[in-house]
Amino acid sequence: MATASSLALGILLFSLGPGRNAPRVARDVREGLLTQADVTEAHHGVDRLNRKQVRGHRVVHHPALGNFHDEFTIVAPWAESVTQHARLDVVVQPHEPKTVLTLGPDPDRSFGLELRPPSHPAAD
Repeated sequence: MATASSLALGILLFSLGPGRNAPRVARDVREGLLTQADVTEAHHGVDRLNRKQVRGHRVVHHPALGNFHDEFTIVAPWAESVTQHARLDVVVQPHEPKTVLTLGPDPDRSFGLELRPPSHPAAD
């Protein structure tokens, strides 16, 4: 059973380490816009901790501001699936051309399908 002091130490270490960005990430996800980006260039390798990595360039389709070019680095188990012409789901800031989060490959694109907005029945 954890003591109060070990729990407090854990919370302190989390807030100084990986948790220090939690409020910003939460705000970006809450206020950001979900959209897609098309990869124009992808280079695979490993990072300094020997994890799979891909670096490259993409065109982000911002729903309010239009397209913009973006550099990216992704370290994730699915990094090898990111190739030239892949489509990624991303979150962008609403009022500036900035990607705040890469969610991953668009599953519809991986099967050769184009993403279409959901159809809604007519309002009565």
